[in-house]
Amino acid sequence: MNYAVTNGAVLMQTYWQPGRADILKTTEEQVRGILQGAFPGRNIIGINAESVNLWGGGIHCITQHMPAS
Repeated sequence: MNYAVTNGAVLMQTYWQPGRADILKTTEEQVRGILQGAFPGRNIIGINAESVNLWGGGIHCITQHMPAS
């Protein structure tokens, strides 16, 4: 699982789209529920991460600190 915690929200990776297996949608809904339980009071926001994953990494990786120079 790959996610990022921010002020007021948690960003989670999502992959389900119409035409894909319903089990994927069910799994994402379960993950959303787990994150909501772990981070009460924060919005759980699903981000389609396929294009990010194609270039390596995920939501957590691309939100890390970058050096200024």
